[in-house]
Amino acid sequence: NWINRLLDMAVLCLAYCLAVWLWLIRIRHSHGNPALHIITDAPGVLLLASFCFVVVFQYGGMYDSQRFRTLWAELVQLLKLFVLCTALLFGAVFMLKLPFSRGALCCFTLFGYALLSLKRVLLRLVLRAARRSGYNQKHMLIVGDGRLAQKYAAAIKENPHFGCQCIGYVGPHEVDGMGRHLGAYEDLALLIDRHSPDEV
Repeated sequence: NWINRLLDMAVLCLAYCLAVWLWLIRIRHSHGNPALHIITDAPGVLLLASFCFVVVFQYGGMYDSQRFRTLWAELVQLLKLFVLCTALLFGAVFMLKLPFSRGALCCFTLFGYALLSLKRVLLRLVLRAARRSGYNQKHMLIVGDGRLAQKYAAAIKENPHFGCQCIGYVGPHEVDGMGRHLGAYEDLALLIDRHSPDEV
């Protein structure tokens, strides 16, 4: 997760540099705007701002496990948090009356969200390929043998890209298709100590 956070900070810094290059240098030919000097003279400010974005993303759940979440839901949540961050950024520029280029900030908003979304799409593709190959797995212990538990076990088997392996289930009956019957409910504490599942 720390790698994920650092990648987001790097992507945000890249988006800012692209925005400044496009708007101030290529379009406006303005080399004296403070937005440009932040890159050359005060990169720590840029790093601090990107760190603040990542803190908001953290509290917004962007670094929680996304394996059971759809890509659409993840990108919508990212959009909400990114809009919040950029609104705070615009508000700070306005309140402090900083002579920043609003055009560059608008470009940063577009580039930032686009690059962060692209990064998450690529990360999902890499993780799905790894999980299909048996890496980045979560070992799960299912409690129960009813209809809901059977559907859950079937979903795990049918979706290897989730990266989950069912080590077995606990319940009063042996049920075909659910994997190993490890014992009854009263054995649950002992089985958790023995198998150390990632999730129950």
